[in-house]
Amino acid sequence: MTRQRWSLAALVLVIGLSLLGASGIVDSSPTSTANRTAVLFAQVKCPSCEDLSVAQSTAPSSLAVRQTIERLVAGGKTNQQILDALVAVYGTTILLSPPTHGVALLVWIFPVVVAVTVVAVLVAMVRRSRRAV
Repeated sequence: MTRQRWSLAALVLVIGLSLLGASGIVDSSPTSTANRTAVLFAQVKCPSCEDLSVAQSTAPSSLAVRQTIERLVAGGKTNQQILDALVAVYGTTILLSPPTHGVALLVWIFPVVVAVTVVAVLVAMVRRSRRAV
């Protein structure tokens, strides 16, 4: 394999790992109660604010959601069970990240498809320009 192909393979690997890390798929679960509540506070939107998490907001509705999260964490619920309970009460708009199923899955897939397409076009352009020389 030539040096240029190794460079291209390394670039594709770095982009792929960056997208994987940014997607949240590879997410380590916090172990302490304080860490879990902090992570959940950051994932949940304030019901009465615009684009603020309950961690950032001091609105009464945000305080109520924080208390609910703390109560459910203390009750032994998993993070997913807590998020599901909040979605059942407030709807999917309570989550700062879009859901990863159904039609909303397109929000997660589209950037990956665009990135792969851009890389493929760049590779094709480089190959074509080398053949022309």
